[in-house]
Amino acid sequence: MEKDFFFREITKNNNKTEARVRLRFLIAQHSRDKILMESLVKFLGCGQYFSRSNKEIGEFSVISFTEN
Repeated sequence: MEKDFFFREITKNNNKTEARVRLRFLIAQHSRDKILMESLVKFLGCGQYFSRSNKEIGEFSVISFTEN
């Protein structure tokens, strides 16, 4: 099974000539791995961990290029 880890999001402003492009790196794991996923934030010094309340999934996500 192949999974994507990198995503691009394109949002258009009310002015149709301007668009915003945002890149995103995402890893999802079972919620039992919460401590491991939160340690990625500390170790890498970037990103955030999100728990999904309606699923037994947690996600580590990096969106900003300025994080280091």
